[in-house]
Amino acid sequence: MTESGKCRLFRVGMLMLGVGILSACIVGSESDGPTPTSQPIPSATIASSPTSAVTATATTENTPVLPTPTVSSPTPTSTSTPRPTATVTPIPKEALGEIAPLDPSGLPNYTLTTDIELRGVPGQSDFTMSLLIIQAAPDHYYLRSTSGNSGLESWLVDGTTYLTQADGSVAALPSDSDTALFSPSLLVQTVPRISSDTLAVNVGPEDVNGRKTTHKRVDGKDLLANANWLPGDGASNIGGQVDIWIDNETGIILRRESNVRWQNPDGSGGELIERHDVTNISTTERVTAPG
Repeated sequence: MTESGKCRLFRVGMLMLGVGILSACIVGSESDGPTPTSQPIPSATIASSPTSAVTATATTENTPVLPTPTVSSPTPTSTSTPRPTATVTPIPKEALGEIAPLDPSGLPNYTLTTDIELRGVPGQSDFTMSLLIIQAAPDHYYLRSTSGNSGLESWLVDGTTYLTQADGSVAALPSDSDTALFSPSLLVQTVPRISSDTLAVNVGPEDVNGRKTTHKRVDGKDLLANANWLPGDGASNIGGQVDIWIDNETGIILRRESNVRWQNPDGSGGELIERHDVTNISTTERVTAPG
């Protein structure tokens, strides 16, 4: 080989050796050098409200959390205000006063219905009565009364009196017969009366059966204290009352409702139950003779 060929070959070898060394340096720098540590990016929390502050939380260090103080609101103490004690003023009572009796001759046109139950009065038999009077005129009426097992039914129509017999048949009485026992004037007297001295409370004006009345109320104790047909002072545990509506025009009792109970000295009980109504004043129609 010529001298110039050896020099060229030496140059090529040196060039290849330099390339290898350079490659080794590049490879070593990629695998053997220190790996850089990436720094965490702080996270940011942004409140939804535009005016809220932005809170940045760093993850690189621990921030101590301070305890949040708890503020207790003072609990108001309720103070009970005493209520004034109501003072009950008793309603004044006064004597019932005289009440006009129902006089069929003075009140020519009316209808009366009465139902009475009186039980447990010492020394007396129990008493029940139902009374109906339909009077278009003093000489023209129909009446029916039942008391216990006995009863009466009578008509006075066009001057003739008719009477229901024991067998249920109806007979016309002779014109000279005494019919006083079959008249309304007698039967209205069988309705028990309340003494004018009996104490009562004036409830006030009320309309009853289309008429102006004055409503009065009698306590059960006051009734027994003044009724000679009731046990009176010997009774105890008295309860109930009697309501009376007095017609302002005629002065008669237009309605009476009684519901009174008591205990007798022997321990037995007694009671008065009553409903009394006068209706159709001046509007009661004439009845017809029985067929």
